[in-house]
Amino acid sequence: TNKRFTRFALVGGLCFSSNLLTLYLGTEIFEWHYLVSMCLSIIIANSLGWRLNRSWTFGSREKFWWLEYGRYIVVSFSSIIFSLGLMYVCVDILGINYLLSSAAIAILMLAINYFAHGKLSFKSPGEPTYCIHKEKHTEGDLSPHQATRNETHTAKSINLLPAVFLESP
Repeated sequence: TNKRFTRFALVGGLCFSSNLLTLYLGTEIFEWHYLVSMCLSIIIANSLGWRLNRSWTFGSREKFWWLEYGRYIVVSFSSIIFSLGLMYVCVDILGINYLLSSAAIAILMLAINYFAHGKLSFKSPGEPTYCIHKEKHTEGDLSPHQATRNETHTAKSINLLPAVFLESP
């Protein structure tokens, strides 16, 4: 929705500001290589972004938040690799200022990250639930609380397939 995208963009703006500040401080004040500063700035911005997007933008109520955070990190790591590659090309090959390069990359990544986080990191209401399953149980094996579709069993392995594929017909 437009409201959700607006919130994502606002969170992104705040994260972008923290990204630039950390990048600037690391590179100019602490005299680190710009790619080291960029890595730190991405970690800080992504951690802030996950927390704000989880609660405010997507309103996630994922019970197993660490699975959601894991999916978020996978999407973010992919974005980081792509951003670092673009940063290298812009700064070292094209000679564009590192701050200007970071700004251009952030704008480019806005739409890509919104789609990826919306579909992969944070599930929308009505989308399949991602579960941890131990084994197949019969109805009598579970308490009424555990028997609901979205509940999980004691974890032995993590399965990121939608629950609909894990349930027996």
